[in-house]
Amino acid sequence: SNLTVSGGYYLGQGGGIRVKNSSPRIYNVTISGNYASNWGGGISLDGSRSYLSNVTIIANASDVAGGGINITACDPILNNVVISGNSAQYWAGGFHGYATNAIFNNVIIAHNSVTDVGGHGGGVVLDSDSNPIFNHVTITENTAEFGGEIHIKTYFSTSITMLNSIIWNNTSESICVHWSCENLNELEIDLLFTY
Repeated sequence: SNLTVSGGYYLGQGGGIRVKNSSPRIYNVTISGNYASNWGGGISLDGSRSYLSNVTIIANASDVAGGGINITACDPILNNVVISGNSAQYWAGGFHGYATNAIFNNVIIAHNSVTDVGGHGGGVVLDSDSNPIFNHVTITENTAEFGGEIHIKTYFSTSITMLNSIIWNNTSESICVHWSCENLNELEIDLLFTY
């Protein structure tokens, strides 16, 4: 609580923080200016049922995926989180998820980037067996050559539920599913209203 984690450098996952097989509660923390050679430049959650609240993940970098945050094989809850100004070389400048049903409440994913030519998912990349819920999430001003907003890497058991959320003004203005990208203006969306 009330902590800044910065200047981390790790040849692996989680440049600033790596949580593996534990479930901490992380409150009022800024994670900035960290680097990972693999996934999760800022923070990597692996097998963890963590709870993040009032956390800022800013200006972190990874060489592979999840410049801001990587979530693998776990279902954390993120509440009032900002993921901004992070970068990855190939996949997911902001958030990379693999086998996760994470819940995002009141989250901003903005100004993240994928730097490699042909890179995917400036804001979000979802890998196999991922079914996150985004509630009051804003995805904006992210950049990648393909899937500026969201890239779903595989058809297998992967979906995203978005409630009261905004996707706006990302480069390429597309959502990619597997290797097929659609312009937001041409995307067919099935809406489900519940009471």
